[in-house]
Amino acid sequence: MAQKSKTSVIVKELMMKSPATLDQNETLDLAEDIMHLGRIRHMPVVDEGRLVGIVSQRDLFRSALVTALGFGRKTSRTLIKSIRVKEIMTKN
Repeated sequence: MAQKSKTSVIVKELMMKSPATLDQNETLDLAEDIMHLGRIRHMPVVDEGRLVGIVSQRDLFRSALVTALGFGRKTSRTLIKSIRVKEIMTKN
């Protein structure tokens, strides 16, 4: 029988109690700004206080395909303003 280590830590001891969240109807430019400035890799997405998904840096990178297709930064920024978080978030 394995013994429990005395250095075990449970998730609630490590987790952030009040994380920054995004509303599912926010636009990707806001998500990108918050994540970049806050050095955040994953953000919970909420709808009326209920968790409905998560947005990761990887999700934002995928949506940045617009830039990879040759659009300039200004045009790319304009396009991501038209995309809602709920369109790219991971729901499960």
